[in-house]
Amino acid sequence: MNTKESPLISVVIPVYNVENYVRKTLDSVFAQTYRNIEVICVNDGSTDNSLAVLQEYAKTHKMTIIDQENGSLSHARNEGFKAAKGEWVAFLDSDDYIAPGLYEKYVNAMSPDIDLMCCWIQCVQEEGKEPIPWFGHYSKILDSKCSGIKPCNTHYAREAKDQVGNKLYRSSIIRDNAIDFPKGLYSQDTAFHWKYIACCRNIYFVPSRDFFYLLRSNTITWNMYKRRDRAGHTIALIKDICSFYKRQGLVQKYQDRLSDLFRVLFALELQRSEPENYDSLFEQASKIMEETGFTSFTYYLKAIKDKNLKNFREGPLWKRALRKIKKMVSK
Repeated sequence: MNTKESPLISVVIPVYNVENYVRKTLDSVFAQTYRNIEVICVNDGSTDNSLAVLQEYAKTHKMTIIDQENGSLSHARNEGFKAAKGEWVAFLDSDDYIAPGLYEKYVNAMSPDIDLMCCWIQCVQEEGKEPIPWFGHYSKILDSKCSGIKPCNTHYAREAKDQVGNKLYRSSIIRDNAIDFPKGLYSQDTAFHWKYIACCRNIYFVPSRDFFYLLRSNTITWNMYKRRDRAGHTIALIKDICSFYKRQGLVQKYQDRLSDLFRVLFALELQRSEPENYDSLFEQASKIMEETGFTSFTYYLKAIKDKNLKNFREGPLWKRALRKIKKMVSK
C-alpha cells in the first residue's frame, strides 16, 4: 500500500501512576491489525513504576517516550501531539484499551471529506473493586447508535460524544486552528471536542464497541462528579470554548450548538456549587456571554429551567439551584 492508502496514525498516551494498567493499554495498541502506527508515551512525572514499564516495552516495541515533570493530563497530551508525525492522531488514556481491529476499520472508512473517526464506547469497571454508583448512568450518557458518515454541523456532533479516546483526529486541523487541551481544567475532553468539531466537516461512526473506557473510583471522571471543591472549573471551561468560537468567527453560526452545550455545563456547575456562590456564577457566565456575543443570559436561564436534565435534578443542591433560577427569570 502507498502512503495515501495507509496513512500514519500517531497514538498519544499520557502516563501518570498507572503501572497496573498501562500494559493493557500498550498491548491493545501494539496488537492492532493496522500496522502504520507510531506510539508516543508521555510520562507525566509518575512516582510509581510507570516509566519502568514504558522502558521495558521500548526494548521490544517501536515507541517514543517523553519523560517530563508533572504538568497535568492536558499538558502531557499537548506535548505528545507536538511530537506526533502522523496524518491522523489518537489520544488514548493509559488505563483504557481498544479492540485489535479498530484502527484498520477507521482506515478502511477514510475519505477526503471525513475529518473525524469514532466508534461506540464500552464502559468497563475494575474486577474485584467496589462498583461505581453512577456507572450505569454514565454508560447511557456515552451510548450511541449512529453509524456511517454524518455531518458535523448537526446533532451528530453531540452523538459523537466528547470522550477523545475512541476517536481519530486530523492532525492538520488541530495544528491549523491551534486547538489544544486547556491546562488546569477538568473535562478537558469536552473543550477539545467542541473546538475540533467546529472545524471539521463530517464524522464517520464505526458501529461497534471497540473502545473500552475503564471507570475507576480514583480517576478524574469519578472525582469530577463526586467532589464539590471543583466548582468554578466548568465556568472556565465554558470561557475556553466560547473564546475559541469567537476567535474563529463561529459564534453566530453555531449559536444553537453552543447554547445546548452551555445549558448542560452550567447546570453541572450549579450542581457542584453552594447557593452562596450562585450570584458570582451568574455574573461570570453573563460576562462570558457579553464578551462572545451570545443571546441574553436570561435565555439560558429559561433554557436550563425548561431542559429535561434529570441527572442534574437529583439532590438538594440542584433543587436550590432551580429555585434561584426561577427567581432570577421572574425578575
